[in-house]
Amino acid sequence: MQPIRHWTLVALLACVAATACARETQASAATANAGTKGEAAVQDTIKGPTLTRDEFKALVFKVVDGIDSREKLTRDNLERIIGLKLSPNPREPDIRTITGNGAEGWWRWNVNIATYAPDDTRLEMLASPNQVDDLGNSPECTYDFQEFNDRLKQQGFRELRESGVHGHLQEWRYSRNGKILRIGYYHSGAPEADAGRCIQTVRLSFAMTDKELGHG
Repeated sequence: MQPIRHWTLVALLACVAATACARETQASAATANAGTKGEAAVQDTIKGPTLTRDEFKALVFKVVDGIDSREKLTRDNLERIIGLKLSPNPREPDIRTITGNGAEGWWRWNVNIATYAPDDTRLEMLASPNQVDDLGNSPECTYDFQEFNDRLKQQGFRELRESGVHGHLQEWRYSRNGKILRIGYYHSGAPEADAGRCIQTVRLSFAMTDKELGHG
């Protein structure tokens, strides 16, 4: 049996700006302290409401549907759409974030937005099991990948399978009219199998225009 590690918010938020968030979370969690002080610190960060998986799915698509341009990708607009107030991250002053528990008890959710420059704002939504194995997988599923994929395709998104180091699959990329969604997932069944993929991260951004790229 593979050893179990505890998910911590510190490990989660440390990877907001990374391109392989799920794997950096796993590396950070390996050194996390599960003592009383660490557990208390995590509980102090739970500012958001407890959500069921269906409520989290609804929140994700409120954001996906409500932010349709880079101009709308702002903290104020995000807070208006989800109806929740984000708090500063003490470790990362450019980040505003909110975290809550999953109603089923075995997972937590997080929404965060980071503004590094006027034209560099990054939004991320996460649903992470509290306990994962050495590969970052869990038998419990937050949000079925195929269900999410089918809904995006119904809305006109085009998908592209993206690979990471040495061809290892890390995420899927979806795009529509300049809007880009990058979806990271873990496995609830056999590792690397198509069945049993579960959504862990949804990152929203917008493609640069020709003018921004210097082609206009």
